[in-house]
Amino acid sequence: MVHGSLATVYLSLHRSGLDGTGGPGEDTESLNVAMHHLKAAANFVPGGLLFRLRASLRWARHADQHRHGTELEAYGTSMQLMDAYMSATASVSSRHSAMKDFPSTLAVDAASCALRSGDVRRAAE
Repeated sequence: MVHGSLATVYLSLHRSGLDGTGGPGEDTESLNVAMHHLKAAANFVPGGLLFRLRASLRWARHADQHRHGTELEAYGTSMQLMDAYMSATASVSSRHSAMKDFPSTLAVDAASCALRSGDVRRAAE
């Protein structure tokens, strides 16, 4: 939870340009710190699978939006956590219900990111 809150603060700093390093959206340090905290939230094992999955999806969304260098890693983490979460969900109906809560285009977005990065092997996975 702390990492998510810190990421929100640093994303706001990045968007506003209030840190004094340039205009809105120009501060890469605030963006890098925000991505660090989003990644940390996605990898916070005591948070549980659902918390981590939601955190990784948020990381992927912001990394994609800003074309950050962690974008491919964020998508990979999201795909792994989605698989783990679905595997841990007991029944088929529960899995179907859970899928409604997550982006239906996650796999396509991840493959598109991999292709933009020139990683054809990962795109095919």
